[in-house]
This record gives sequence, structure tokens and C-alpha cells, in this order.
Amino acid sequence: MGDVLTHHDVREQFFANREPSLGEWRELRAAGVSLNALCRPQMVLAGDIIVDGPHSFAFTAKAGAAPERAFLIAVTDELGRPLDIAGWQPARNWLGNWLGTGWALGQGRIHDPRLDNEGALPVWRSPLNWLRAGRDGIVLIRSDAAASLLDGAGPLLAEDVAHARALRELLTRTGPRILLRAPSARAA
Repeated sequence: MGDVLTHHDVREQFFANREPSLGEWRELRAAGVSLNALCRPQMVLAGDIIVDGPHSFAFTAKAGAAPERAFLIAVTDELGRPLDIAGWQPARNWLGNWLGTGWALGQGRIHDPRLDNEGALPVWRSPLNWLRAGRDGIVLIRSDAAASLLDGAGPLLAEDVAHARALRELLTRTGPRILLRAPSARAA
């Protein structure tokens, strides 16, 4: 995408998609997702995407690529403005984003006050668990970006011990590569 997209452009692309089919709604509701979590603050939509990377997708078809159905969730900033669109395919356990600017579902709320769980930010393994929790907390889309952005977010609340270990591994930063200057040649 050569052009810089505005919040309005992202919102327009998001709402160019449709509500999930009745069968898709029923599937999510049967999995324990409340109607409120499906509709607020922005409705979960569904559309056809082209998966074009491990965690990325496009809306337009590329040669030889067949569109696949996915749930679409707006990734918003702290003011609720759309920054990106997440695509989620539960059957494949796949989650990615359209523009690559979003790093987590729920990212715009990481600095909101947290009064329970020792002030910890819930981190969920999947969008399904996040939706079941009423969109409380985050789901990582791009752990590479999350590592630095979560440094000041306070403690994290994992789903279990294995998840806590996986988060520690994902979010450990090694820092930038450090190079040494070559000795400069002095004129004789």
C-alpha cells in the first residue's frame, strides 16, 4: 500500500464487509461469546481475504490466490479510532492483519485502569478467548512489536503456566544489533 491510509480509510474498508452469516454467529454464540462482545465497541464482521503472509492478508485477489472467509475485527487506538483490521480464521487457528500497523486486538486499551487481578493486563491466546472475556485484555498479532510496546503496560495475566512461559519467550527483547566502527585510516 503506497498511500498512507487515514483512520477514515481503515474504517471505510472495515465497514465495506458484511455481518457474519447466521451460521457464523451461531458458531460464536455456541462457543460462549456474548452478543455484547460480538457487537461492541465495533461489530465483528466477516469477509473474503487473501492470506499473503504468516500474519498478514489482503482484500484484493492476487494471481492464483483464492479468497478465504475470515472474521474481521477492527484494531483501534486509545481513542477508539481504527488503525488496522485483524482477520481471524478459527478453523486454521490463524490471526493476521491487513496493514501491519496493529500489533494486538485490544491494543488501544492497554493503559486503561485495571482494578482487579493485581492490575494485570489479561493476554489471551486466541480471539475466541478474548471475545469470551468480553474483549477484556489483548490478543497478540505481532509479538515482535508487542515486546517493546508492553514494557510499560504493567503486569500481564496469562491463561496458564504454559502460556506465561510462551509470553516470556515471545516478549523477551534482545535489543538491537550493536556494531563497532571500523578504525579510521589516518592520512600520513
